[in-house]
Amino acid sequence: MSQNTSSNKESSPRVDWNGTVYRYCGTGPVLVLNCGEGSGVRELLKRGYQAYGIDPSSEKIEYCRSLNEERFQIGTVFDVPYADDFFELVIFSGFLPEDEQLAAFFSELQRLSSKNVYLRISGNIDHMTVEKMAFAHRFKRHPLFLLEFGRELVHKTVNDAVLVFEKVASDEGSVSFHYDELIQLSHEAVERLHQYTSSLKYIKPNDYILDLSYSQGAGAAVLWEGTSCSNIVGVSSDCGRVRYAKQTYEAGREGVEFKHIEDAAGISSIINDLSQHEFDVVLLLGYEEVDEAWWDTFKLIKHVIRPGGRVLCTIPQSIGVEAILSYLTPDYMIEHWNKSNHTEAAYYFIVGMVSPLTEDVPYEERVLWTQHRYPHDFHHSFQSAYKYPWIQHALVTMGVRTEAKELREELLKSIINDEDTQGTDYGAALCVQGYQVIMAENPDPSELNLLIKRLSHYTMDVPLNNKMKVRWHISCLFLLGQCYLLKGNFNMAFQTLMRCLKHDFLSYSPHLGTKIVQSSIQLGILSLYNDMNKARSLWLEALEKVQKAFSVPWEEWYGHREEPLTFGLREASHLLELGSQAAYALWLTADPNRIRSNLIQQIYEFSSSYQTTKIVLNNRQLHNQTAELKDWIQELSDSKSWIEDQWKQAIGQNNELEIQLSELKEWVQELELGKNWVESKLEETKVIVMQKDEIIKELKTYIEELNVGRAWNENKIKELEQRLLDIENENKPS
Repeated sequence: MSQNTSSNKESSPRVDWNGTVYRYCGTGPVLVLNCGEGSGVRELLKRGYQAYGIDPSSEKIEYCRSLNEERFQIGTVFDVPYADDFFELVIFSGFLPEDEQLAAFFSELQRLSSKNVYLRISGNIDHMTVEKMAFAHRFKRHPLFLLEFGRELVHKTVNDAVLVFEKVASDEGSVSFHYDELIQLSHEAVERLHQYTSSLKYIKPNDYILDLSYSQGAGAAVLWEGTSCSNIVGVSSDCGRVRYAKQTYEAGREGVEFKHIEDAAGISSIINDLSQHEFDVVLLLGYEEVDEAWWDTFKLIKHVIRPGGRVLCTIPQSIGVEAILSYLTPDYMIEHWNKSNHTEAAYYFIVGMVSPLTEDVPYEERVLWTQHRYPHDFHHSFQSAYKYPWIQHALVTMGVRTEAKELREELLKSIINDEDTQGTDYGAALCVQGYQVIMAENPDPSELNLLIKRLSHYTMDVPLNNKMKVRWHISCLFLLGQCYLLKGNFNMAFQTLMRCLKHDFLSYSPHLGTKIVQSSIQLGILSLYNDMNKARSLWLEALEKVQKAFSVPWEEWYGHREEPLTFGLREASHLLELGSQAAYALWLTADPNRIRSNLIQQIYEFSSSYQTTKIVLNNRQLHNQTAELKDWIQELSDSKSWIEDQWKQAIGQNNELEIQLSELKEWVQELELGKNWVESKLEETKVIVMQKDEIIKELKTYIEELNVGRAWNENKIKELEQRLLDIENENKPS
């Protein structure tokens, strides 16, 4: 199954230290097996993890201990010199031990780990054999293991796999594991976990989740570990499932609760008992059959979902996507749907959103804070500021809003076509739509011109006594300036950005200072063409705006000290970065005789946000290339498997052909013998025929002779008759 790794073949383990291994580290000690020269351990130490390493090479450990004397020990993966349950995470990277040593390897992992094990396995492995061995040593899959390996796990043999296991608690053995997807080896179990893993991207911070899916608690563990949700309520009519889920998955997961109902029809009564608009997400996953009762439940749950909330479901492909979507669209806006092509899982994964365009449901903030009466919330009083306050997180807040382009455009169209073209909702929608237009690689001219027209109209009047409208007025002015820059209309861009610069951004929030300072920097760059002094005065003004933004109490930036706004100081950092950019522009232009031709590029590249954007774009390109390579490798692997199958079939067919050929040869030989027999019989027949012909000739001659004799006899008889007649006549008396 694998190659021996009792000796360290690589200088350091191939763990992705810049990737996802950190999500399993927790806060306790971490052990790196076969640590080599210790680079992985040192990466963990730099992040503040209590990391340790072992390696069988005394030379490598001597080097490691010269840097970190107390962090490294000589040892093998079968004999680690640390106490039982000492490590929250044990990391292994490389080739697994041979089959006969695998049990001893997992026994040592079980002894050392108090919680998690991370295995990055090199080479071609049968993952089901490895999982079966892990299960036998009281491990189960980590709830987030599919984030590492994806759905490739449904293939039995894989290359360079990442398997993550969680230690089974000592009190979990008293209940059957029969339905637990984290301990099932079937493809169906992996597929159900994949459905939950696919759901993670649709769950916002502090969401309340109602899980009506076919699961025994493992799905709730995926949701809790993979998101920052507040509450998960799981419902099942199987008392065994509920009992197991409570015992296994409630402990240590605050906000997770499982409820038992008497029968499947009881789901309706459970929903009726819930408060209206109580949940942000409802899940209906894993159902293999959908009947009328299921559809009735589906329609009923809309009333417990908040505006902008989601229902996530899987529906059998046999129903047909057109019928499914036509049934859902009266109650939900379709955010996402796709078809599973797995033969073991013929279903559609569908995400529907309850429309956020409603005035009937009082707004309640959960994403930015959880306190019901959050102080310093006057900047974000969405209920009074918006006609449709639920659009704030469904459409506006980056990182939380829907990523579905069609749904976003549908919401934007509904708001922009509203009669109130001066409303807060309209300004928010213009900003969201506007950045989509100008960030396109090849913007549509008609869309850009229409956007400029709408922005110009919206920013015509200065808002009074509406803090949220101040926000969108300034944001739309800045966006309008970017539109003019994109068209090359520098005169209108300058005028628009100057209007933006003159606004008192503190009438809304210091967070809005980023737009003001950015405008000032761009105005300075536009002034370089004909007035260096004007450019420098604008950059000086940018520094004054930064100073003004930081003159307010710190609570204006981060809100409540015990539950600070997650974006507050990030915006402050961005503002300081822009101030540094303006300061650098002043430094570069302090001596007019030393200005270089790449001045503008120097100003832009000084910004770490510019560098970050560049890195992000490069990373995105690398990610896309990596994804393409993975797809290509998978296609090659699939092609290889197909060729191997075809080769096996060809070999089988060849064997069958050889057998048939042998049978044909024997048959031909028998035919040849038959032919010879027939030919001999034919010759005999010919001789017999010739003999018959001679006999026939002789018979004909004999017959002719008989005929001649017969004619002679007849003549003689006639003569005798005549003679007798004559004698009679002579004897008559006269």
